[in-house]
Amino acid sequence: MAVADGIPKYTCCPAEPFRLAAPTTNDMKLVYEGGGGLPIHYARAFGSLQHLHSIFITIPDFGGGKTTLRNDQEHNKDLWAGECDRCMEIMYEDGDFRDRYVARKQGLPTTDKDFGGSVYVAPPALKRVEWTFWNAEGCEEVDVQESWDEWSDSDEDP
Repeated sequence: MAVADGIPKYTCCPAEPFRLAAPTTNDMKLVYEGGGGLPIHYARAFGSLQHLHSIFITIPDFGGGKTTLRNDQEHNKDLWAGECDRCMEIMYEDGDFRDRYVARKQGLPTTDKDFGGSVYVAPPALKRVEWTFWNAEGCEEVDVQESWDEWSDSDEDP
């Protein structure tokens, strides 16, 4: 994970280096109604929260992303939910895989060996997921792993 001015940079994978998808406007919001829009691992983590109805995720836009996002169904056919630009390039290059992955994000049952049969299951009361991107171009990026390694090699207390 990387950090800009003390703010974690969201990542879906350990791809090095990674870029976030690029919203079409600064401070854009991407809104999902009806329970979709969470990364699958977030949905699993929040799955037992019976009364969670809204989730708001704010992430920086550092610029340079190749995947363009817009807040409308017509231009978000991949159901983007936090995937980094590199994962979007790799996963969606194969149209058949892309179709299966998007179906999985829609919660459609699968016996696909690529996914071990798992599907997206939203927390029971989830109605809205809202991603907000804020323009962070020009912020200094810090490699958290490198900082941790430096700290752990020192004699400092946490």
